[in-house]
Amino acid sequence: MHASELVQSLWIGSNISRIEKISMQSFLSAGHEYHLYTYSEEPMDLPDGVVRKDAREIVPEHMVWHHGHGPEKGSVAGFSDYFRFQLLFQRGGVWADADLICVRPLPLDQEVLICSETVRPGLVQPSTQLLKFPAGDRFLAECIADIEARDVDGIAFLEVGPALVDRKVRELGYQKHVVPADYFCPVPWWEFYRPFIPGHAEKLMELLAREDVYCLHLWHELLRRIDIPKDAEMAKGSVIEQMAERFAVPSSPGRHDPREVQDFLVGILLANAEDWCSEIEKPEIERLVAEAAGINPADPRLFRVRYEKADLPEEFAATEQELARVPAEVARIFMVALARAQAARRFGRDDLQPVVERNLSDSALEAGPDATAEAAWHFLRRQDRESAASLLEEADALGFSSASLHVARGRHLQLSGKNALAEGSFRAALDLDGKTWNAALLLAEVLHSEGEHEAALPHAQSAADFQKTVWAFMVLARVQMALRNSEAAELALRSALELSGGANWNATRLLHEVLSQTGRPAEASELVSSYLANNPEDARALNWAARNGHTRHRAAG
Repeated sequence: MHASELVQSLWIGSNISRIEKISMQSFLSAGHEYHLYTYSEEPMDLPDGVVRKDAREIVPEHMVWHHGHGPEKGSVAGFSDYFRFQLLFQRGGVWADADLICVRPLPLDQEVLICSETVRPGLVQPSTQLLKFPAGDRFLAECIADIEARDVDGIAFLEVGPALVDRKVRELGYQKHVVPADYFCPVPWWEFYRPFIPGHAEKLMELLAREDVYCLHLWHELLRRIDIPKDAEMAKGSVIEQMAERFAVPSSPGRHDPREVQDFLVGILLANAEDWCSEIEKPEIERLVAEAAGINPADPRLFRVRYEKADLPEEFAATEQELARVPAEVARIFMVALARAQAARRFGRDDLQPVVERNLSDSALEAGPDATAEAAWHFLRRQDRESAASLLEEADALGFSSASLHVARGRHLQLSGKNALAEGSFRAALDLDGKTWNAALLLAEVLHSEGEHEAALPHAQSAADFQKTVWAFMVLARVQMALRNSEAAELALRSALELSGGANWNATRLLHEVLSQTGRPAEASELVSSYLANNPEDARALNWAARNGHTRHRAAG
């Protein structure tokens, strides 16, 4: 068998679930040899024919890292990307993620093959789920060098995987090696629920029957976040169950309560409706919610989505009626209480505010420190410092402590003009978790407001490095301007403008100031003219232009 017919993958840990077994068996059934690299020395229940290899031969075990922040916390996705680049650089051949199901022999005629995925409707980019390279390829060498030059603690999710591959494809001219998304990722990430729901089976099986579709990608990272019971038998008739039957991979009897599978099916539908794709249209959200309600009408995630997605007062009122029909404890679950309070405020339901906000405080305190911090932020955003203070006092009485709670407390103190105490809270948050970027940013704001610009700079810089937001770059720019670092301030302001699509007046105004101070008045004037042409209704910008005698406008576009 040629190296090009060999499929290789990695598994961290010793427990291989049913989904990974389906994946491995599918490649074996398609005629491919399969090598699985592991660091574990524990026995593993692998399909017959899978060859177990020592991952230490490729990358030493002490170099394994996990993502430490956000919804990807605990994921080894970044390290997995590094490992695959090293494996292919050293040995060549094919890499396949362990959540790919092979439906026909892979098309391996070309020497280099790079898969792609649809990252949003209409946009396809190179990715990493399936790769083929000869050993020693310069593309791999550059990817490895890029990762090794970074601090792994600061690597964001997908930063050294699809994003890196996309950049290197463009830099090195490897576009001809990129194959269509349908080859290996025919189902986009925001439809990751389709293989698990019987109602989608017919159309999906038709898609998989096409001769230009070679694999089905199950989007393991999204499944991990909603805690899929991966050894359980899923809904009868779903594509995943049809694949399990095709490749003779049984479930593990007794390991999962049927209600756990039911809970997963609701979660996989609502996660899509709630979080995964901002482009999703309202009718599709309503269809997903209705489908989930048919499985479990009292699921709290249903009410969270209904409240968050309500666009009309009538939709809010209908959700209130539905909530009254389910057990009372559903309303006391924090995710429901928060979404309900936000919706009541959004629709001006002052008659409900006292009830829903007391319920929010009670549910937050019951849920713990991080939920309490989130509820405190809700009160602060609606300028209700009294409710925020009361909630924080109750949290103190319960002995709650977390980085997020220190940040919320610090923000309350900052808004109350108690900067010294606020500084202490932000520093306490950073002591608990040095990657709490909003604590660093708010600490920079406090220090900057007190004239301690040198002390503020490292905190502002670290926040902007870790979380690239308009807010972070604006704080960094103001600190740099106070320190007369014009070049650094300009860079931060241009980053803020880029993130805002050029539609941030404060960034435009400050950049105008920097350009004027550095002897570029024409460029400064053109910047404001461009903003006014593209944002002709911005009263703040128009008033500023009138006060400063700025009359030169140019046409938008």
